[in-house]
Amino acid sequence: GKRRNKAFATVRAAYAAVAASNGDVILIAEGHTESFLTVLTASKAGVKIIWLGRGNVRPTFTVTGVVDGIDFTAADQLLKNVRFATPSAAATANVNIAIDRITLEDVEMALGANAVDPITVTAAGEVPTFRRCKWIVSADGPDACVTVEGVIDRLLIEDCDMLTSDGTNPLDIGVVDYGGFAATNPIIRYCHINGGGQAQTLAGDAGAVTNPIYGPNYYGGSATNGDNVATITATTLAADAIGASEI
Repeated sequence: GKRRNKAFATVRAAYAAVAASNGDVILIAEGHTESFLTVLTASKAGVKIIWLGRGNVRPTFTVTGVVDGIDFTAADQLLKNVRFATPSAAATANVNIAIDRITLEDVEMALGANAVDPITVTAAGEVPTFRRCKWIVSADGPDACVTVEGVIDRLLIEDCDMLTSDGTNPLDIGVVDYGGFAATNPIIRYCHINGGGQAQTLAGDAGAVTNPIYGPNYYGGSATNGDNVATITATTLAADAIGASEI
């Protein structure tokens, strides 16, 4: 609804009420919690879903089914300031991006054992953007922060924080799992990558990725961008700074 006293009870209900390409914004109140047993298909272009609150009072989503939590299938949408708890089931993703120009900002994800691929990007998901997001590994199981499932162009990850291990188990593949696909022009910059005492790859299963720009990024806790860089066909590779990271 348009007033707090007439608010929808769920994000799913609010999304059903908005219109595509109309500048519609969904505001989610601080402290709201919601579970996704079935997928929320975000099929309306231009919608902004923005959560209110800071820290642990931000709204929290939990995927409870073997599904994608939110599946973006219409372009130019924004997801901002939400926390995803570790899925209680073997979720296929917290967020799946299957269309152009989807942006996630200030999104935090707890990566427990069921969060194998917390964010997936299909071949249709061109120009996906992640800003000021945070991934925190707390158990063995997660493969990557972002998993690429096809040939995409202009992946952008910037100003994000990744705690990539629980002190024993790093991400199985890398911060980004390219899946061997020939992605083009990815940029990963201004990120803090902390391996928690474990070596961690930045670009995993990089295949024939072309024209990547990696850096400047900041590595701590034994994290490194050394793996797979030599196998990337790079015309531009920015120098990375090595330093402490705060998560």
